[in-house]
Amino acid sequence: MGYKRDTGIAISEDVITKIHGGTSAIGFMTLLGVPLLLAILQFQAINIFMGTISLVSFIVAFAFFCFFIMGEKEKFANTVLRYGGLWQRLVLLSCYIPLFIWCLK
Repeated sequence: MGYKRDTGIAISEDVITKIHGGTSAIGFMTLLGVPLLLAILQFQAINIFMGTISLVSFIVAFAFFCFFIMGEKEKFANTVLRYGGLWQRLVLLSCYIPLFIWCLK
């Protein structure tokens, strides 16, 4: 059991872990939508190159996100999917690539 520094009230580590897990999942799913929305906007603006990069980035990021989720299951504990931190970083990289390229243009 942990303690909140300001008040000294005991807080269960399990509750903190659940809050962190839930909010980070919401954040990652929200960020995962960015390349897809960017792809839609670019295809509507007839910018095929950027639309394609954004769509491919979305597909790759979604695959990495699935690997991350699968890696948390016991069934995949002894596979390469167990490296959750790697999959999280690859999701972030895949989501930021179209934004980086878009900013360069």
